[in-house]
Order: sequence, then C-alpha cells, then structure tokens
Amino acid sequence: MKSLYGIFFLLFFGSSLSAQNVDYNRIILPDGAEDISIEERLVRIAWRNYPLNEEFRRNVNIARLQVKTNRWSWLDNVGVVGNLNEFNLDPSRDIDNRSQFFPRYNVSARASLGMFISLPIQTQISKERLSIEQSRLNERKLLVRAEVLRLYEAYKAADEVFQIQNEILEDSQTESNVLKAQFESGQIQIDEYNNAQTTLYKNRLAQIAAKQSLEQIKIDLEMILGVPLEEVL
Repeated sequence: MKSLYGIFFLLFFGSSLSAQNVDYNRIILPDGAEDISIEERLVRIAWRNYPLNEEFRRNVNIARLQVKTNRWSWLDNVGVVGNLNEFNLDPSRDIDNRSQFFPRYNVSARASLGMFISLPIQTQISKERLSIEQSRLNERKLLVRAEVLRLYEAYKAADEVFQIQNEILEDSQTESNVLKAQFESGQIQIDEYNNAQTTLYKNRLAQIAAKQSLEQIKIDLEMILGVPLEEVL
C-alpha cells in the first residue's frame, strides 16, 4: 500500500512540480511578438534599452566563448613547423635526393599526463561559470520585469489619484466662487466663506502633491525604459 502511495505521489506531485519550471525565454517577449499588452511592451523596451542589462548579456557570451576555448585548448600541444630550403623549393636541384632529409613540413605533438586531467576539469569549470552567468541573466530578467510592472502599476494609481484630485479641486473652486458671490451679496457670513477658502487651499496643496508623486514615478519608470513614456503609451 505504501508503494502505491509513493507511485501516486510521484505521478501527481512530480508532474505538478515540473510544470512550475520557469521558461526564462518568455520572461521578456521577443521583438517579433505581436498583440501584446502595454505592460509586456514596457518590459521589452526596458530590457532592450537599460545599459546594465547589456552587461549581463555580454557576461553570458564571454562565458560561452570560454567554454569553446577550453574545449580546443588541447591544440596548444600540437605544432606545425615549416622547413623551406632551396631543394624542396626547386626539386630540379635535388641532387642525390638530399631533400628527403629536409621535409617541407614537420608536425609535432606534445602531451603530458596532466593534460588529460586538467583539460576536462577546466572545460567543466567553464561550463559551470556559464551556468552561473546564465542564472544571473535570468535573475536580471525577473528583476527588470518586476520593477517595470511595479512602477507602471504605481504610475497608473498615481495618475488616477491626480485626476481625482483635479476634479476635487475644480469642485472646490466652483463652490468657493459661489460662496464668494453669496458673501458679497450678504447671503452668508464671513466664517462660511473663509471655511470654503481654507478647503480650496487644502485641495490645491493636495493636487500639487499628487502631481509631484505622479511625475516622480514617471521619471523612475522612464529611467528604466530609456525613452519618454509618451512614446510608448
């Protein structure tokens, strides 16, 4: 019975766990992808434009080239030596077959016992470094995506707050104008008009703060995008 439970666990939960693997090639959608959301477009632009991302991409390329270098480093122990002389340049002058002692090319090879151990190890080390750099690149993709989406959500929220605050300020200004006319005509007392003016000033300050918050978030988002937000939206 326990073995049946074990098989069920591996079949069900094992498949569930494998389904959670991240496809890092989909974290940043390729340039050819169409009909994507504005969020995905922002992420793609930020990944393409932000200078630090290029450093991670180049580190992966360097590590990949290092793997190739180590794979072919055994050729350092193979040498080709040329031997040109008047006899193998002009065989007609080869009297008494003397050129047979002067071959045109010499191929030499050197091998040490340590080479058969060190070369595979160096190749494996370079592969591990490539995996590390690839992991750092994948982590960078996740960070860029998260930061862009966070800032864009903050921007949308700040923009909505700013729009609401504009409406509140407009209503407050309208009410202040009405109460001013009523005060001048003697319909209300000075205290009521002063209260309306105080509310108007508070709403103006709130509108300024909302605009400042919106602009600050916009600046942070554009710093990652590398282009004005208006060119993207």
